Amino acid sequence: MGTNKTKAEIQSELQRAHQRIAELEAAAAEHAQERHTSDSLYRALIASRNVALCRWRPDTTLTFANQGYRQMFGTAEELVGRQWLTFLPEAKRSEAAAF
Repeated sequence: MGTNKTKAEIQSELQRAHQRIAELEAAAAEHAQERHTSDSLYRALIASRNVALCRWRPDTTLTFANQGYRQMFGTAEELVGRQWLTFLPEAKRSEAAAF
């Protein structure tokens, strides 16, 4: 058995649904802006430090490498996507990988 709703009730429900969608979209936009601000602050902090920093996956593929890290290896090229293990002397790679 279904509930018979009037046109006004259906329009009211639709209006509430549209309002909720608008609220969710606004919240998502605010979250995206906060994330952007947070990322910008993080990158500014990292850039302001005179240290070598990187982030990598378990297989040693770099997902982040700052300027200090690139300088440590004597390169200006982008290192993200490369495996840091390959920057080590070949004789040390298996020992480092095992560690």
